[in-house]
Amino acid sequence: MFSNFQKTFFYKYLGWKKKILVRPSIRYSLKTKITKKTIFLPLIYNEIDRAEILYNFQKLIEITNFSFSKYNIQLHPYTLRSKKHLNLKNSINGLIKNSSKTNLINSDVSVIVGLSSHIMVFLKNNHKIFHISLNPILEVYSPNLWRGFFLEKISECIFLYTPCYPQYKKIFLIGKKNSNYKMLNNS
Repeated sequence: MFSNFQKTFFYKYLGWKKKILVRPSIRYSLKTKITKKTIFLPLIYNEIDRAEILYNFQKLIEITNFSFSKYNIQLHPYTLRSKKHLNLKNSINGLIKNSSKTNLINSDVSVIVGLSSHIMVFLKNNHKIFHISLNPILEVYSPNLWRGFFLEKISECIFLYTPCYPQYKKIFLIGKKNSNYKMLNNS
């Protein structure tokens, strides 16, 4: 476990009885960079999901009035050469370029599509995040179960996470180095 919130969740809602140790994250550290103005695309999706992603991204543009023209679209590292993922990136760029609104608001709120731990990293670093969820029941972090943020439902598949002070600092423990694998072997 990487936070006391997770520990409480497992005890209270999943009925775990064994002692749970809370350790710093082995994936994220104090040096982990938060890239604002970024749209993070998912690792896995199918053609039905593709249509849903594009539909909901268009809806996000319309609802927020945000200008996404200066945003970076980031593919998952495992999909950098995937034609399917590059086509999705190009389609989202097309939606951004074809946005008919002229007086759009500049914002640095990033967008995450699909299931991702990046949501918690952004919250831990006191940043708002939009989440386009392909399966909200499984992918959306509920403030009823987790602590440290507010959740606003924008539409059926679009959510806005906002960190709440001071709890956001406790979302999960961050290690001093990116790789704390040695610590795992010593537990």
